[in-house]
Amino acid sequence: LGDFAEYGGESYDAVQQRARRYLDGLEAAHRNPAETPKDREEVPSPQRILVVAHGGIIFQLVKQLICLPVPQVMILRYGNCSSTLIRMRERRGVYIGEVRWHMPLELIGGETRDPSVRLFR
Repeated sequence: LGDFAEYGGESYDAVQQRARRYLDGLEAAHRNPAETPKDREEVPSPQRILVVAHGGIIFQLVKQLICLPVPQVMILRYGNCSSTLIRMRERRGVYIGEVRWHMPLELIGGETRDPSVRLFR
């Protein structure tokens, strides 16, 4: 699964943990501060957050945002320089993500040399 710890990189689990820590920090910084459901309606909370990263970490972030529990393995193809919009919703105190759209690099007008993420082969 892409465990590069023995070569001086990160293990797959370490990458997942790093993505989780990052998301926890985003949630703490941007979560609606109101404590009761009634108060939540009074506090405007829609925010847009731009995250720029390589395809591997975007894959980990998307996986953790849209799946509970987070699977170890999931087939999603997120190449470098792609664009993804995820809408977060709170359900019973838990934030769940919904992929609204995903735009591969090729459709934005770029080219990828990695055949595993090519849309048109």
